[in-house]
Amino acid sequence: MVKQETIIEIPSHKKAITSDYTVLAVLNKAGNRAVDNSVHYDMFKKVKAANVIFYDAKGKEIKKFKKKDFIDVSIVSGGTLYSDDRMLYIDYVPTSYPYTVVFNYTVESKNTFYIPPWTMHTNYYGGVLSKEMQVNYDPKLTLRHKTFDPNSEIEVRTSPGSLSISAQNKVGLEPEQYGPALYDHVPNVMFALDQFNLGGLEGNNAANWKDYGQWQYDNLVKGLDYIPAETKTKITQLLEGAKDDKEKVKRIYQYLQENTRYISVQLGIGGLRPYPAAEVEELGYGDCKGLTNYMMALLASQGITSNYCVVWGGSEKRDVDLDFPSFQGNHVILNVPLEKEELWLECTSQTVPFNFLGDFTDDRDVLALTPEGGVLKRTPEYNEQHNRLITTGVCQISPQGELTADVQIMSYGIQYDNRFSLDIMDTKERVEFYKSYWDYIDNVSIASYEFQNDRDHIRFEEKVVFNARSYGTIAADKMLVPLNVFNRHTSLPDRYSNRKQGVEIERGYFYNDEIKIKLPEGYQLESIPDGTIIENDFGSYTSEVNQINDDEILYKRTVVIKKSSLKKEEYKKYRSFIKGIVRGDAAKMVLIKK
Repeated sequence: MVKQETIIEIPSHKKAITSDYTVLAVLNKAGNRAVDNSVHYDMFKKVKAANVIFYDAKGKEIKKFKKKDFIDVSIVSGGTLYSDDRMLYIDYVPTSYPYTVVFNYTVESKNTFYIPPWTMHTNYYGGVLSKEMQVNYDPKLTLRHKTFDPNSEIEVRTSPGSLSISAQNKVGLEPEQYGPALYDHVPNVMFALDQFNLGGLEGNNAANWKDYGQWQYDNLVKGLDYIPAETKTKITQLLEGAKDDKEKVKRIYQYLQENTRYISVQLGIGGLRPYPAAEVEELGYGDCKGLTNYMMALLASQGITSNYCVVWGGSEKRDVDLDFPSFQGNHVILNVPLEKEELWLECTSQTVPFNFLGDFTDDRDVLALTPEGGVLKRTPEYNEQHNRLITTGVCQISPQGELTADVQIMSYGIQYDNRFSLDIMDTKERVEFYKSYWDYIDNVSIASYEFQNDRDHIRFEEKVVFNARSYGTIAADKMLVPLNVFNRHTSLPDRYSNRKQGVEIERGYFYNDEIKIKLPEGYQLESIPDGTIIENDFGSYTSEVNQINDDEILYKRTVVIKKSSLKKEEYKKYRSFIKGIVRGDAAKMVLIKK
């Protein structure tokens, strides 16, 4: 359980002082993950005070730390080369449970561009005894806020120069399979000042996305697109013979991928301003901001307009909130609006195909920063017709039940995104991937594999040969052989007696399998299962088995999973649908000795 009191004082648009007092009761070892005795700072944010006290189950003090005892480190992640961000933290965990930790700190920031949102639950399982926030600000300022509280669980009060939020006695949440992201169903309050400061840059009148985007473009992006004359000449020569602007964009994108690499750089104005294009060119690397700006500059050198777009990146889809202009997003991509179509470019990857985003930034609202102001756009959606996995193969069963399999797998869309990295894995990683993919088959031994990565058509082809002992189960004079060799669905969704969350199937998929199975010498077919047909609002499933001749059968299977947003009451029906697929995929044929 947690008790937290946060006070934010905003005496002017150039200063914000945050004081936080948190009491957290940790009942067992699993609760340690909720403990966060750290405070971040940078060149614009200073830690004025910090201390931590640990108490045992009887309330006796175990350990006390003052600010001077905190460890001071740079926040440099695996892909970060430079960063202004630093952190003070305490690395201490009591050895007995339960225990209580009291953590309080005060930080003073010169930046008011971003005020962190208040969220009732920041993680799963932890309950809330009380959680309160008080924001006091100069009444001359305009503090906007947006409350998300679908079940009326929190109290928000406003008065001139003041806003308070409170929640009391809330049990911890448990994650549920296929449930929405935590930020999509937990009560929260977002904030934004219409007059703000960011690293000495002042902004105001940002109550709509057009003006907000205009300020960001003018102050964070504009004027960073200079590239040397020799580079412009090189790019012009590169485009000779290109049939249209799309071909030009593709060639420049390939140039970007071949001549730069991604390294995070978090310096300067909150890590929000990209490095100038000329510096990225000289260094040969940059972060998402720098590489996107560099690509935009290369296109501009050839008279092609593009848009720097701010997005929430992550495999869980998250939109920029259309109704609340404010600092949002954690990633940057490039939009190129041509006459007949819009192109979308992920500028941080050396391997992602041209005009393909994958599941990190697909199907979500983003903010495009243009010279005319902010424009809201939506990235492409990859639906079940795009996300195809086509599997064909030939299998031989030996009289001892051993399997020899020769399979071809073609993947497209998000299925491509899930598999094309096989092309750059080492041997060990590839073998581990396939053994995991076919984990329902014991004793898999990979004999050979080859790949063809068709980036032009966003298609990945795998050809794999493998063997497995004891695939067929022998009992007396009979052998049972599972029919779905290559793409079997084996896991059932979790069962809930009292489902609390809705169901989010964020992406649709299409699977098509066609497998020829050669019978073992000395055996003949005794029985094969009937075909299965399931159709509903969630998708469809069909399977059929046909005997080609005395020695071969043909197994066919098609699965369609649709993108869905369902009420919690529909979960049982969805689970029943998946259960039908699992049951169908487990079908076996029965062979008998001749």
